[in-house]
Amino acid sequence: MFVLKTKIRELNFLAALPLLCCNIFVFVALNNVNAQALVTCDGLALTLQSGLIATVQGAFTNQTRGTDLGTIDNAGTITLTENWTNNSNNTVFSTNTGLVQFTGTKAQTIGGSNSTGFYNLTINNTFATSPQITLATNTTAKNNLTMNLGNTNLAGFTMTVGEAAVTPGKLTHTAGWLYGGTFTRWFDVVTANIVPSSVGHFPMGTSTVDYRPLWIGYSNVPTTGGTISVNHNPTYPSGTNHASHLDTSWGNTLQGITNSSWVTSTANGFTSSGSNLSIRCGGTGFGVFVLKDLNLTLAASVVGTFSAETNVHVPVEVNRDGLSTADLSNEFFIGTKRINSLLPIELINFKAMCDSRKVNLNWTTASEANNDYFTIERSGGKINWEIIGTVGGAGNNTQILNYSLIDAEPLQDVSYYRLKQTDFDGLFEYSSIVAVTCENNDFSTINIYPNPNTGSFTIDGVKQNTVLIIFNTIGEKITEQNISSEKTEIHLSNFPSGIYFVQISSEKESVIRKISIHK
Repeated sequence: MFVLKTKIRELNFLAALPLLCCNIFVFVALNNVNAQALVTCDGLALTLQSGLIATVQGAFTNQTRGTDLGTIDNAGTITLTENWTNNSNNTVFSTNTGLVQFTGTKAQTIGGSNSTGFYNLTINNTFATSPQITLATNTTAKNNLTMNLGNTNLAGFTMTVGEAAVTPGKLTHTAGWLYGGTFTRWFDVVTANIVPSSVGHFPMGTSTVDYRPLWIGYSNVPTTGGTISVNHNPTYPSGTNHASHLDTSWGNTLQGITNSSWVTSTANGFTSSGSNLSIRCGGTGFGVFVLKDLNLTLAASVVGTFSAETNVHVPVEVNRDGLSTADLSNEFFIGTKRINSLLPIELINFKAMCDSRKVNLNWTTASEANNDYFTIERSGGKINWEIIGTVGGAGNNTQILNYSLIDAEPLQDVSYYRLKQTDFDGLFEYSSIVAVTCENNDFSTINIYPNPNTGSFTIDGVKQNTVLIIFNTIGEKITEQNISSEKTEIHLSNFPSGIYFVQISSEKESVIRKISIHK
């Protein structure tokens, strides 16, 4: 047994070789324990009292040795920069008050032959590449799961918050998401939970760059507490599958559903107090869409009642109310009443710029699915359109691609252009219209940056008095102002993440640019 006396203020494990620990007791007078080695606790009985911080600059392994079960009495904070492995015959912690935080600068794993039941668990990993954390066993945060930074690959395992209906635990979410497995949360019969409350937040996502959260709430607390589990099934490239079922509460027939879905289920006695459950889900990476055309649905039917679409936290959020307990054991999709509301491409921009008497037409896509070709059309008055060229699409692609076409003979006055995208099924959609006048064109040098942005961006290259109008995806005008300086700062920090259209107009011409806000 190794006892640390009260006069010891700091203990540093600086061994170059792995450190084997047996029966270490750390008392309250000790300020910090810094272990800069591979620490293996062979039947360790470790006591870390309130206010103490044990920092392991390496990996930590806990294991059983004979009758020593490797329990940790943690009322302080354990900070870990590498992997956590539990090979003991229990879930490690004997005192439910302490914190374990993962603060690595490279990928970390929570694993072992047995699961770990943390009390407070914090994810704050700064590694640049996702996933920052990977599970190799089922893991529980009994009291509080704090997600500050970093994505977690569940890798087929389950992350659980809470341990019973009377101790449901909490989620504190700032950034990051969970993917590749199941996220389970306990719910009690006391706490109010109206969507989008943190009480019913399931911060799911994908292995790439897309955040796909789900919220579950209720207008009255459940009759009996229990668990709700969520698993998100993303499909890339994003696209739609055919649908043809009627949603009478919406008054529309679904034409298509996403090929990504959320699977929800209840267990451990969870029972709602009637049909008063609500669900909201959505996220990023669904291509170009018309928000008002979208709905939450099952594959071939609906449950509950339609609730209007939103975009409070992510660009698309679809909602349903009036759900029963049984309704939660389902697979949910984003549905559309117009198949073109979820397009095969995500168009970043479409530009027309004069080069002497020619017009350079350029456009960029962030992703493409089932994309056959593009058609560029021109008009002198936005009524009669003529085809000036076609460019083949990439089919299926998840990388940024740039396209171009030259109009060698633009019209004498204003030339209007639009981009028509056609997929392999013959479905098509048009872009916003752009306009140029090559003989006296003051908009050819306009640049909007950064794009995407977090709500603040710069418009550069305006050479005359113009009017700026910004619209959202359903055509609502959210701001209008006159601009006269060549460089103008725009701030939309009060508006939610999503796609917006910037229209810059003068007496002679007008140009529309698409911007994307991600917070």
